[in-house]
Amino acid sequence: VALGGGGVAELAVSATGALVYAPGGAQSFTVLWVERDGRAEVADPGWAFNFGQNAGLALSPDGTRLALQIQETTADIWVKELDRGPLSRLTFEGDRNFRPQWTPDGRSVTFLSTRQSESYDLYQKRADGTGPAELLLDLEERVVEAFWSPDDSWIVFRAGGFGGSIGDRDIWGIRPGVDSVPVEVVVTPPDERAAAMSPDGRWIAYESNETGRDEVFVRPFPNTGDGKWQVSIDGGNAPLWAHSGQEMFYLNGNAELVAAEVVTTPAFSVGERRPLFSAVQYFRGQNARYYDITPDDRRFVFAGPPDIVGGEAAFELIVVVNWFEELRRRMGN
Repeated sequence: VALGGGGVAELAVSATGALVYAPGGAQSFTVLWVERDGRAEVADPGWAFNFGQNAGLALSPDGTRLALQIQETTADIWVKELDRGPLSRLTFEGDRNFRPQWTPDGRSVTFLSTRQSESYDLYQKRADGTGPAELLLDLEERVVEAFWSPDDSWIVFRAGGFGGSIGDRDIWGIRPGVDSVPVEVVVTPPDERAAAMSPDGRWIAYESNETGRDEVFVRPFPNTGDGKWQVSIDGGNAPLWAHSGQEMFYLNGNAELVAAEVVTTPAFSVGERRPLFSAVQYFRGQNARYYDITPDDRRFVFAGPPDIVGGEAAFELIVVVNWFEELRRRMGN
């Protein structure tokens, strides 16, 4: 059985015992530009790559380069010049390097790595590949997501969430050179993850399962205890702010990409929530964001199957009828 983003098995079982699944096997991806109306175009035809665990991709601030994880013998960070420019390897140490993010000035890429130990530490390296990687965070707790705030004063990170654990994913922050230890950003009994900061650095969005399912919330930053607003209403994960600061994007419970109008001054409020297109055919996950948007907020970048055409992928689905009976027979009861 194929695995989708976040390691979720691509299968479903009906109440009458019919099983439908996508067959497993080696999966490769390519980079796609997706318009707001769902039309998709392969960025560089003929180029494909394999994602590893926790993967990740991010557009540079000027929209000309893509940092992404590629799984070969090891999982490493690469930088691709878009659309058909060269692909350059950025990391050469350790077996697992993942979830790249750009620094606000576009000169460097941060990423997580196990090169020093089994712990997940945060590093930063110049995007042109010169110079050594700089260790930014080395904590007892594994860091699983991290990025710089727009003004370069904060590193916001998520820690926790391993082996199927529930309730230990939390969002923290630290000001390098100011804080001696991390400070709580959103730390509550439910899970909080996939944090995203507004372009002006005044608001932080994240997903939480506090309602019993994943939804997207917003709080003021850094004083996150001063308020909380729920943005999504029918399931939500992987929030992303528009560069204009006037929209927020997220994936709803049907894997549709939604554009929500937001107002941030004088207070935060949510306007119309409008589904743009289905993202079910693209690589996605529940614990982090696997897509990005261009600086003009006009189109998105996703990873998808190399044979995708016009926003539709050629998936093979297999249907098994009377699966419950087959399961009982194989289990011997």
